[in-house]
Amino acid sequence: VSIVLLYLNLQSQQKQTDIMSAERTETTFFHLLKYHRNLSDAACITTEKITKKIKKAPFVYTGRQIFEYAINEIEIIKVALKTNYYMGDYDEVDVNMRLEAICGGDTPETYESLHTECEIKQCNATYGITREGWKDLHDSEDTQMEAYKLFMQKWNGSFEVYFRRTKQLLRFLVEHDELDAIEYAKYIQMQMTLNEIKFIELHARYDLELSRLLKETLLTNTN
Repeated sequence: VSIVLLYLNLQSQQKQTDIMSAERTETTFFHLLKYHRNLSDAACITTEKITKKIKKAPFVYTGRQIFEYAINEIEIIKVALKTNYYMGDYDEVDVNMRLEAICGGDTPETYESLHTECEIKQCNATYGITREGWKDLHDSEDTQMEAYKLFMQKWNGSFEVYFRRTKQLLRFLVEHDELDAIEYAKYIQMQMTLNEIKFIELHARYDLELSRLLKETLLTNTN
């Protein structure tokens, strides 16, 4: 009888130990999740953009706005790489002259077409797209990835820590069997925007470890 009681006592102690271990693991996860959220909320990018009035002006993107900015910029870079000819850099004097001509009805050019052209030229200037660089990338079969690389060449410093902490969070889930990695990854997904998820998926094409972690946790599966 004493042996049976001892066995049951040890079994009960082991069960309590397992429960406490799982609780500590869960607590650590939510601490990491909070840190990840605070990191994203504190993010900031300051840049120059073309306004609706076709003027260059400073813009500040904060928190998870930076992911919307990233996705939009990558789309503009893709357009810049696929233009029929290299448009060069933004020239304020030239723009002002053309605006005057449009306002005076002295040109068939439209306000909308000039705005689009200026966005492309500002993009060329921002990401250092030269005539030679444009020629090299114009016929690329993967324009999106080329656009992503150009974007990250300029803004890598603004996202480097974010991706490092994202991988740390996902790695923690994968390495701790006490937690269901797929279920707990949903907590991460709930605090993300769709643009953030899109940007992570793009980065995963470049980062093999992140790609593996996404597959194991289904983080970017929004179905």
